[in-house]
Amino acid sequence: MALTGKNRITISGPETRMPNHTRLRSKSPLPGSTALLREVQDWLGPDRLPLLIAIDGADGVGKSSLASWLAWQLGAPAIHLDLYLVRASDPLRWRSDELRRAVNTRLVEHAGPLIVEGILVLDALGKIRRKPDYLVYVDGEGGHSLSTRLADYRAQHKPEQLAQFRLQGFAETE
Repeated sequence: MALTGKNRITISGPETRMPNHTRLRSKSPLPGSTALLREVQDWLGPDRLPLLIAIDGADGVGKSSLASWLAWQLGAPAIHLDLYLVRASDPLRWRSDELRRAVNTRLVEHAGPLIVEGILVLDALGKIRRKPDYLVYVDGEGGHSLSTRLADYRAQHKPEQLAQFRLQGFAETE
């Protein structure tokens, strides 16, 4: 195992080959998803470290589909931030106590990987004093209802630059 670049863990040798039970089981939701799966498996290593994997991007670009597919492939749970959103909140807020409890239960008590996806994911995780161990950014324009808020968020957090992995999302249709 070696550390390279932005604390990237790479594992070389025969142990990186996927055993039969972890081979891809379905069509991936976005182009590049299978490459992402392989990289995340490398990060997890043979001991399946309790990594917090965050998936960020605009609304409607495929984050939820990607998170569900990746969770299925890894046998790990996924938290969809939409479920923790306080409806009609302006600015957007999350039910932080419940989110903190869900994240801590999986990462600390169960000591396994966890996928958290949603718009403004770095804001939501910051509210519970967490940072992702591995950040995925799904590129795409998304809807226009949150465009000003997303622009401010991108300027503040720069998720595109922080991401260990980026892929192109769906195009939003009118």
